[in-house]
Amino acid sequence: MNKTEDPNVLNKAWEILVKTAHAKKVITYSELGDQIGVGSPKGQHGQGRGVGHIAGEIGKKCNEQKVPCLNALCVDKNTGRCGSGLVDPNASGGPEHVPTLPEDLERGVIWTWPGIYDAIEKPFS
Repeated sequence: MNKTEDPNVLNKAWEILVKTAHAKKVITYSELGDQIGVGSPKGQHGQGRGVGHIAGEIGKKCNEQKVPCLNALCVDKNTGRCGSGLVDPNASGGPEHVPTLPEDLERGVIWTWPGIYDAIEKPFS
């Protein structure tokens, strides 16, 4: 199994993003990757089957759970912005990656009510 599809890795990333929400901060793709032991494919800047893929899976799970997209907290270290899969519905797999609000507003909602994620334990099985 590819590490980016491992439920344990996905759940660990979820937990880190929930903690990031409670701290009212953002985390870079590379920081998240370091914490979960997943890098990004060379030359793909967080896209593909690296941390960008994991962030996308978390976004899908948030949409399934009908909560703001936690992956809006995951940003590029150079730009401070989310990856194209979060912002552009055509970039990586369709509208299930796109939050209902622009990324800055999405973060505001997440930071205001981070407790909504506490009841969702180990969303990946």
